[in-house]
Amino acid sequence: MVRSRLLDRGSESLIVYVEETATDSFGNVVKRPSGDGITIRVTSSEDRSSDAELAGQVSNKVVRIMARQVPAGSWSRVVFNGEEWDLASPPRMTPGATKRLRHIEFTLRSRNRLLADG
Repeated sequence: MVRSRLLDRGSESLIVYVEETATDSFGNVVKRPSGDGITIRVTSSEDRSSDAELAGQVSNKVVRIMARQVPAGSWSRVVFNGEEWDLASPPRMTPGATKRLRHIEFTLRSRNRLLADG
């Protein structure tokens, strides 16, 4: 049942590689992103950004994401708009005034890329 068009039918998709626990070659228990991604519908809004103007500078974009449910954690890998992003803040549940407005919010930070000479 669709309760909120903004949360349940977001205009964009996000691929989340859920964090899993594994054992490394030294026998240590470590967390890492899983190999299989889960696609979810999200609504995004640009939080802040700074664009690189010259070669060698970096661009920085921060996007706020809202969704009904997100299986993301601190060690998850996130692909949004065809690019890999890092979690800038862990997902947090926002209760809202009613069940219809209850959702998960978090921010993504783009991985800095150097501009190519050109």
